[in-house]
Amino acid sequence: MYKAQQEGTLKQLGFDNEDVRWIEQRSLPALMACWQATVSWPVVQPHEIRCPLYIYSGSDDRRDHSKHLLAHQSGTEYQNS
Repeated sequence: MYKAQQEGTLKQLGFDNEDVRWIEQRSLPALMACWQATVSWPVVQPHEIRCPLYIYSGSDDRRDHSKHLLAHQSGTEYQNS
C-alpha cells in the first residue's frame, strides 16, 4: 500500500475515492509505527483509571459505550450481560 501511495496507484488496489483521499493524506510509516507501539502498552481495566477519561470512537463505530462510561463515572465496574 505504501508503494501504491507513493506511486499514486491506490485506486488500482480497489480502494474507493474516499479511502484513496484518506490514505493520501496520511504518513503510512508513521501510522504503522504508532500501531506497532501499542503492542507494548499494558492492558488497563476501567477500575484502574484514576483520571478523567475521554472515550473516542469513530462515526462508523456502532457500539454503545455509554454503559461503560456511566459505570466508570459511578466508580463501579461494568458487567457485560
